[in-house]
Amino acid sequence: MESNATHIHSAERRGGSSPAAAPMPTMRPRRHGMDYLLFLTVAAICAFGVVMLFSASYYYAQSFQGDGYYYVKKQLLFLAIGIPVMFGLSFVDYKFYRRFAWMAYLLIILLLIAVLLFGKNLQGGQRWLKIGPLQFQPSELAKFIIVICMAKYMTDHHEDMPSFVRGLLPMAALLVVPAVLIYFQPNVSMLIILCIVFAIMLFIGGASLSQLGIAALIGGVALVVLLFAASYRESRFTAWLDPWGNKSDAGYQIVQSLYAFGNGGLDASRQKLLFLPYRESDFILSIIAEELGFVTVALLIAAYCFIIYRGIRIALSVRDRFASLVAAGFSSILAVQVAVNVAVVTNSIPATGQTLPFISSGGTSLVIFLAGIGVLLNISRYTEPRKSRGESYGKHKKQKQRQQ
Repeated sequence: MESNATHIHSAERRGGSSPAAAPMPTMRPRRHGMDYLLFLTVAAICAFGVVMLFSASYYYAQSFQGDGYYYVKKQLLFLAIGIPVMFGLSFVDYKFYRRFAWMAYLLIILLLIAVLLFGKNLQGGQRWLKIGPLQFQPSELAKFIIVICMAKYMTDHHEDMPSFVRGLLPMAALLVVPAVLIYFQPNVSMLIILCIVFAIMLFIGGASLSQLGIAALIGGVALVVLLFAASYRESRFTAWLDPWGNKSDAGYQIVQSLYAFGNGGLDASRQKLLFLPYRESDFILSIIAEELGFVTVALLIAAYCFIIYRGIRIALSVRDRFASLVAAGFSSILAVQVAVNVAVVTNSIPATGQTLPFISSGGTSLVIFLAGIGVLLNISRYTEPRKSRGESYGKHKKQKQRQQ
């Protein structure tokens, strides 16, 4: 984490009066190359995603859009936007986000309000702002901005985090406004992911166990209330408990997804022939499982786990507390979203609409996740190599032994 004041260790040498001082560590390691393994893994998943998106969407796009390449063209367009954004942000010093965190927070609040006032209603939710020919979903960006704002507060007030009044309450206040606005879109699945990431950030930021317990209790009660506040959510919960008993209505989608997993790798996909809804977006993993089998799905999940591991490694290797919290938070967003998507398509949790990062059709999600990787790549430029840390520790230990 962040190194504060520079410490100088001195002691009287045996037989002499001159003090011996240990080397002075710097506040932040010198900038070096980015994490290329992280970049290459993300690039490989994006390339794989284009191929699978074409396979999953061609029949539907040809039938309803008159162009079998409709979704692939859109994905390539957003990749053409997202990849330069990722590279550009990999050169933007992460301290920039700390400086303008509250301005970004105000901007996302205004965008979420604009969605409720002027947003486009699609599929029963008013979640998109239309900007020219493009549609933008501000709630996707909100997750990352809230992580940055939490990281800033927990860095500036790290000694206050165990306090309920100066720790948990300001963090809760930071969450509540965007959470309410996202709820009224409505986008409860995004709200749940946001709350899970919020809890993870509290944990890694130094909140006490009592604070985490209070947050978990409030979150659990709120989840139950939200679950039964709308009839369609209640029906999804019922379908999750017994999808086969509801396969003609609320359980239809999950039953088709389970068929896809059950046929995994035995033949060409049949579920993409208009049987499985949202085959190109939320349920694309089901098509991957049906066409390429369990081993490919396992390798894909392993690739996501590797990205998350690299993000956590970056968080542990950078000495600046703010950068470490941002890296951990961004990695948590990816981990939670992948876990939710996998759990939904396998009926491990009730159905909810969340994309599979870097693969599902969805321009906002793709560009913003690539932007998040760009921020991680920038932070990786300031990590402290493990070898140098070991050498530094070894030198310091030897010097301390000489002083004694």
